[in-house]
Amino acid sequence: MAVRRTTKERVHLMTEALRLDPKTTAVVLIEYQNDFTTEGGVLHGAVSEVMDSTGMLANTVELVDAARRAGATIMHAPITFAAGYHEISSHPYGILKGVVDGNAFVKGGWGAAIVEDVAPQDGDIVIEGKRGLTRSPARTSTSSCGARGSPRSCSAGS
Repeated sequence: MAVRRTTKERVHLMTEALRLDPKTTAVVLIEYQNDFTTEGGVLHGAVSEVMDSTGMLANTVELVDAARRAGATIMHAPITFAAGYHEISSHPYGILKGVVDGNAFVKGGWGAAIVEDVAPQDGDIVIEGKRGLTRSPARTSTSSCGARGSPRSCSAGS
């Protein structure tokens, strides 16, 4: 028979389970780029309401500052495309259609730049080659964490 716990007990257990050693932990910031996070970004209108209601960017700044002070690794996983979007099918659909139609996340452009609030600092890792709207390339993220002695990662995304 399963043990039934109160919400307070479950939160306490979860909090205990979340104690992390910063020297073996990485915070992975997924797509914290101007086209999502900043007024004027191509896809900002699609996410701004949720960002505002959750305080996403301000909370992320606090998390990253605390993680850096504690000695955790900070990793950035931006999505970028070459001009012309040759990496994407000639008939994109869904959000990728919006990316192409809006000329979003073009490498070297303002929209593809990581938002200034959490811009990479010395010691951070920027994962190159991400072309889909997931944390991939996961192998790159995982191997980068392992190479820095950070087998655990905590992901955050815009």
